[in-house]
Amino acid sequence: MSNSLSHSSVTIHRPGAAVTPLHLLVSLVLALGALIWGATFIFGGEGLQLHKYLALLGFYGVSSAVFVTSRIRRAKLQLFEIPVFITAMFFLEFGLVPLRNFIDPSQLEVNLSTNGEELVQALFYIILGMMAFWVGCELARHQEGDRIALGPETQSSVPNSNKAGVLLAFGALYAVAFTTKVYLFKKHLYAYVGSSDAYYANLASMQVLNQVSQLGSLALIVATIERYRDRYNPLWRMLYIVALSSEILWGLISGMKGLVLQNFLVVALVSSFVMRRLNLRWFVILFFGLVLLYPVSNAYRSIVRGRGAEGVTSFEGAAEAAKTAFNNVGEGESTIGDHWREGLNQLFERLDLLTSVAQVLTLGSRASMVKGDVQCWMLPIYPFIPRFLWPTKPILDEGARFTLALQGRSGDLISAGSSTAVTYPGDLYLQFGLLGIAGGMFVLGVMAQWFTNRVAGPVEPPELFLYAAVFFFGFPYESDAFDMWASFIKFLAILYVVRLVVYGPRKRASAVHQSVHRAVLSQVQQRESSLYVVAKDIQTTET
Repeated sequence: MSNSLSHSSVTIHRPGAAVTPLHLLVSLVLALGALIWGATFIFGGEGLQLHKYLALLGFYGVSSAVFVTSRIRRAKLQLFEIPVFITAMFFLEFGLVPLRNFIDPSQLEVNLSTNGEELVQALFYIILGMMAFWVGCELARHQEGDRIALGPETQSSVPNSNKAGVLLAFGALYAVAFTTKVYLFKKHLYAYVGSSDAYYANLASMQVLNQVSQLGSLALIVATIERYRDRYNPLWRMLYIVALSSEILWGLISGMKGLVLQNFLVVALVSSFVMRRLNLRWFVILFFGLVLLYPVSNAYRSIVRGRGAEGVTSFEGAAEAAKTAFNNVGEGESTIGDHWREGLNQLFERLDLLTSVAQVLTLGSRASMVKGDVQCWMLPIYPFIPRFLWPTKPILDEGARFTLALQGRSGDLISAGSSTAVTYPGDLYLQFGLLGIAGGMFVLGVMAQWFTNRVAGPVEPPELFLYAAVFFFGFPYESDAFDMWASFIKFLAILYVVRLVVYGPRKRASAVHQSVHRAVLSQVQQRESSLYVVAKDIQTTET
């Protein structure tokens, strides 16, 4: 018996991971989705199309849950993994929220059938696209991706960067972005407070200035990383507050809700990575901000748009327009409950992207009005050739052409008056058919997973900066396919330059990774030594 122990192998069994708040959060979301699904099935009506939609939605929900929970089970899930985030948002915007059209058929767009059959067809295409997306994600994962993640005791803290260099780079980014926004604001060119006529009259310069103004968001990412890395540093705490407040203010002035709320998501993502725990309070702020801001933002946008050529070109004018918007919303809604319901209705209307895909299916011969002049071969060169060198460079405004096509009328882009989101999967179908959805979503899955692989282990500031920026600005799937990838290529080129300026050249062998490797090796050796001693003691006792 003593000899058998000496020749047998002893296996260390790690205890299963305890149920974490992330497991509970995913379970809660799935339970809520199942509740809405069941309630709609019971009370939503007797239409055949509704039952088809619910059957597809149930399959879609289960498939999404399998993809998400499989990553939790492998101990690799971070809430801000790009594939997981896209999966959750697609299920919400292309699956769950569009149920409102069956619950209240009066919300259906006039282009769609009263029974919603186009929505059922569109959902089927989205499910096929998501399957291709998940395949792309799995194929792009590292082979070592299934390893048990390092415990908190072995995860090295983020190394100190060149503090003076980072500080100077942050100041330069913030100053350039702030100055550019002031210039655009004064010239009646800034977002929704600007003039469409002025925008197209200065199209070449505007496409450059809009990119420069986005440097403010990159400065906020830098400030958030440094603020949460060293939470007791008063300088970075102050700079973080200044950058966050400034970006929120500019978002409010612009009339674009996304520019306001993305700042809270930036803080939630970066702080969660640095602190290695989910910073839930920012999600609460984000949700309530979405609901409460929608009616006021829409009223503000109508006011500034209604001023025509006069517009809003001063902070006093923006404050006056905001005050008027608050008053209008307050007068229009009798109670806080009415205001809350109105905000939810407008939020759901904004999140319903499946309707756009369904509208693409109804275009027929009008689809040629939307396609424009861009060609696939232009994609690698389009972002880098300025318009003054390429006078016939196509204008990427498919949303305006989509609006005109839905209205069945021709005209210039300015006459459209608004831009309807054609969406990434909708445009893939418009341009290339059903195979286009599968191929385009597969490529999106590969790219999303490739960037997620970069933050699989201990995350250094340069990698976190790059990942956070791509997370927020890299894949705007509400736009058309060519616009999304052209913007992605251009933004990525800018991003690598900015990262080089802020953090310096990338080191081939990171000291952090070396220290983590040494720590893991030391722990393994200690455990093997302890196991050997225990085995020898048992052997001696039995002998």
